[in-house]
Amino acid sequence: FERCVELMKAADVSRREIIDFCQQHIALSKARTRCIDEYCRMKAYPEAIELLKESIRLDKDYAGLVLEHKNRLKEIYRLTEDRDKYMETLWELAREELDAYKELKSQYTREEWLTEREKLFEGVTSKYYAAELYKAEAMYDKLLEYAVGAWGLSAAEQYFNELSKLYPRELLKKYRDELSSMVASVSDRRMYQQLVEILRKMKKISGGEQVVQDIVSEWRRNYKRRRAMMEELDKL
Repeated sequence: FERCVELMKAADVSRREIIDFCQQHIALSKARTRCIDEYCRMKAYPEAIELLKESIRLDKDYAGLVLEHKNRLKEIYRLTEDRDKYMETLWELAREELDAYKELKSQYTREEWLTEREKLFEGVTSKYYAAELYKAEAMYDKLLEYAVGAWGLSAAEQYFNELSKLYPRELLKKYRDELSSMVASVSDRRMYQQLVEILRKMKKISGGEQVVQDIVSEWRRNYKRRRAMMEELDKL
């Protein structure tokens, strides 16, 4: 399809002919995108808007494409100064994208945003994305709640820098609880090395030296027959 369009352009055919060709292959996402491109070059924004809406419907199973369509729709509403539709689309995007969130936030005063952001959080369905918003908004109590409640240590690791300084006790407890669950089933040196790396990280948290010392004492007592573990703990 793309090759055909490039050949048509090289042959200096009119935009209308290119659009007609795209319309013949409208089931293809690439054809619709190219058609929208041509509409925008012609400033035929109503046609571009309708085709973008149709593309959102047709590509509903492809999240990345839908976001692209919505972003393009938002930009057309901005260009055509359709404030209501622009804000409506921006709000939709802000529930999924950080760039859109930043753009949305810029539309309000600092005081207004404190109220508006609550509406934003109400519409966010992804816990992972909500955590990114908590970080961006410096809502560290909510970020801690997410990290502590999440399975495993991935969230605690991701937001270690933000949380370790503000909530050392709570973060150390999360690490200790997770390590207690992990250590019982570990049986190879590579995993012991990973556990020791986690302990090293814990020592960087205020109060971590004592917590790590307690954990190591407990492990030496409970798993003294695990020679590989003992050897790795000696390297801590």
